[in-house]
Amino acid sequence: MKNLIKSRSTLLFALKFDLKMKLTTFLLFIALFNVQANNYAQNTKITLDLENVTLEIVLNEIESLTEFKFLFNRKDIDVNKIISVKVKKEKVKNILDDLFLTMPVSYEVLDKQIILKSDNRKKIIPLPVIKEKEQQKEITGTVTDNDGFPLPGAAILVKGTDNGTTTDFDGKYSITVSENATILVVSFMGFGTQEIEINDQNVINIKLLSETSSLDEVIVTGYTSERKSDLTGAVAIVNLDEVVTQPVADVNSMLQGRVAGVNVMSSGSPGDVTTLRIRGFSTIRNNDPLYVIDGVPTTTGLSLINPNDIESLQVLKDASSSSIYGSRAANGVVIITTKKGKAGEPKFSFDMYLGSQNVSNLPSMLDAQEYGDVYWQAYQNDGITPSHAIYGNGVSPIIPAFLDAENTIPSANTKWVEEIFNPALIQSYNLNFSQGNEKSHSLFSLNYFDQEGILKYTNFNRITARLNSDYKLFDDKVTVGENLTVAFSNSVGTSTNSLLGNVVYDAFRMPSIAPIYDINGEFTGYPPSDVQNPLGNIYRNKDNERNNVKIFGNLFAEIQLIEDLKFKTNFGVNYTTFKSENFNPTYVEPNAHRAINDLSIVNEIKFDWVWSNTLNYTKTFNDKHNLNVLVGLESISNVFEYTTASIQDLPTNELNIRVLNAGDQGTQTNTGDKIEFTLFSYFGKINYNYDNKYLFSATLRRDGTSKLLDNRWGTFPALSAGWRISE
Repeated sequence: MKNLIKSRSTLLFALKFDLKMKLTTFLLFIALFNVQANNYAQNTKITLDLENVTLEIVLNEIESLTEFKFLFNRKDIDVNKIISVKVKKEKVKNILDDLFLTMPVSYEVLDKQIILKSDNRKKIIPLPVIKEKEQQKEITGTVTDNDGFPLPGAAILVKGTDNGTTTDFDGKYSITVSENATILVVSFMGFGTQEIEINDQNVINIKLLSETSSLDEVIVTGYTSERKSDLTGAVAIVNLDEVVTQPVADVNSMLQGRVAGVNVMSSGSPGDVTTLRIRGFSTIRNNDPLYVIDGVPTTTGLSLINPNDIESLQVLKDASSSSIYGSRAANGVVIITTKKGKAGEPKFSFDMYLGSQNVSNLPSMLDAQEYGDVYWQAYQNDGITPSHAIYGNGVSPIIPAFLDAENTIPSANTKWVEEIFNPALIQSYNLNFSQGNEKSHSLFSLNYFDQEGILKYTNFNRITARLNSDYKLFDDKVTVGENLTVAFSNSVGTSTNSLLGNVVYDAFRMPSIAPIYDINGEFTGYPPSDVQNPLGNIYRNKDNERNNVKIFGNLFAEIQLIEDLKFKTNFGVNYTTFKSENFNPTYVEPNAHRAINDLSIVNEIKFDWVWSNTLNYTKTFNDKHNLNVLVGLESISNVFEYTTASIQDLPTNELNIRVLNAGDQGTQTNTGDKIEFTLFSYFGKINYNYDNKYLFSATLRRDGTSKLLDNRWGTFPALSAGWRISE
């Protein structure tokens, strides 16, 4: 390689200026007059097949196949690094992008010279595994019972994925699967789950067989439990065996594609709690359902619940099934029961998964030259002489060496949409210990979950510990126990849901001719626009952390008063603290800057307790009449307190001085509030079935709340009936 600059001082002779600086200055001068070189750099394609060779050999090979020459300092560039390159008719620019993906090296094309520079700020990431895009096909069919009647709402899922759908009113379905998909899992309440091999079929009709044993399964429906076969309300039961193998961060994600009529939406941010909609959307307050975990109701902090701890999950969708929870059940109810210890020998278990997430099917944006060509063509189509602040006003668009008059913002060819994303690691480690005998059961679990964001500089990690135990006393007539969760999470995120001003939207708006950095290595932008540098925006947010601590659990006691009558008391607590820091540093970009930095801190404390007491009477008369009566009362207290403080003009942007006392005390502000309310309720429920054929259920709840000054009490009744045709 004839033009490599040696690092030894003997080769510098007596030159007053560094040879590299003189060459760079000369090449920049030449680039102002030779725009064809950029076209050459962008369009030249070559083929390489080199395995386990040094970087120097690869650069020599590129020089021999093209008119390019490489310039660099051996002190800055490790030319002895062993690499492999195998490409066919690929652009030189794309080859260099992939070549330096795992090296602290950046490059700049000037004329037909390529200058390599050390870039320690560059985030080094492992080379992504490039996979050939999977072909997809559509599978259609009908799901029926043994007699040929259609089954509306049956769930169809591609095994081992979250790709699923449900059948319509006529039992018909349509699902798009990859060519590599092999098995469809089909399930419907009261019927046996089937696994169907896809093979080369495009039409698959499925007949499900009734599963009598599953109808005898007992599930939790609210303060009590019922057999599946006795349900008269709309209750969806999630098969957790199909969920535990999926890398999901929160409870709501477990329902994706598995419950008919339930919509699951997510912002995509790591650790962000997905939004669940059971009864559609309304315009009054929020639409979130009520979550009942081991008898303790909550509406927040679902990201701090370890999905691996869940034993059963039911969704109460209609008024008949959820009215036992009164006013809080307006948007549906999700009932969660956590795992308990099993009788037998002590058992240790450990499971983990490790994977990578990345964006796919990103749109192909115009490069710098293509944008100018299209801009010119648009003007010419309208019969107008083209003119542009950057590309000039000639017969064709000209890419200048610099975008500003001060010559500090060099022109570039940036793939902005790709720049803000990167492959992200997701990992989970779960340890369980359980033991039990006839008199006691206990379970301890510990989980660590970490998820990097595919949007750069975002992440979420969580540590969760759980202890569940129960003990039988006084000849098994009394059972006492507790369920306790302690969790901590830390996250860094950025909003991507707003219509304007978020980094993803800005990445689409920023033209490719704008560089990421100016000649001083600072984030820069596009002089004709006030759009912020998307990468700079998320980089400046990378230290704005949010910390959550949650203590959630309950103590319970169940007493067998007489043969058919049980009394249960349950006291639960939900204590959550939340702290967030948001620092906006000073920065300067073309037409977008912040002259004064500011810091704001938010502290929140939420403490809820609930105390419920129930009597449950179960009796069968004459082997025909089955009666279950539940009565109870419940008291709930909620306290929410928050404090915010902010200050401006901190002396620097350094991380270690981001404290309130470091800023201009004249700009300091603070505010806070405390909100308390209580709820007291009476409720009752009667379930009756005759000969396991005719079913009837009635529920009544009366809620009184301190939120209202007048008319504090409300009554919530529900009736339902059913006829089991199979009997």
